[in-house]
Amino acid sequence: MVRSVPPEPKPNRALEAALREALFPVRIGDGQGQGPDPGSAEADSARRHRIKAECGRLPAHRYTWSRVDLNGDGRPELVAQVLGPMFCGTGGCPLLIFREPSPGRLQLLTQMSLFKDPLIVAERRQNGWKELITRVRVDAGHGYNAELPFDGRTYPTNPSVAPALPLRRPEPGTAYLAWNEKDPRAHVLPCEGERSK
Repeated sequence: MVRSVPPEPKPNRALEAALREALFPVRIGDGQGQGPDPGSAEADSARRHRIKAECGRLPAHRYTWSRVDLNGDGRPELVAQVLGPMFCGTGGCPLLIFREPSPGRLQLLTQMSLFKDPLIVAERRQNGWKELITRVRVDAGHGYNAELPFDGRTYPTNPSVAPALPLRRPEPGTAYLAWNEKDPRAHVLPCEGERSK
């Protein structure tokens, strides 16, 4: 039996910043020591400017997100699905999972390609973390569910290849991130920290 939890109704600015960092990786400097010092205010400003420029080149993108405690430590992880024509294809969209080691500070745990919602969080655990289940598309009329075990550091980044495994039997769990085009819980992902009005 699977129960469903709707996506969070409000946007999350810390999550938006973490999504931009993960989706638009940029390099500051030329790799030969030319450019601002890493970690400096100048480097942070240059990185934010480059991320904004890369993000702005794409059509509007959105995200849905949920909080779920995957490792049983009482602090929920954040799971987010990114939606948009430049990120999604027939196989699915990106799914990103973040830990929150301290309030407002997010650390990328897994960036998965080809995710098909909903994300089912099973009760069964692997290396202390709950197993995840997602749909894998084979072709227009065929697909299967794949279970995604935690390997001690991360979840599989592609549900269609090992270490992801085809699910042989239904698994009880909770479904997250299910959405539709008219759902107000699909938030616009802005290209910079300040939300435009």
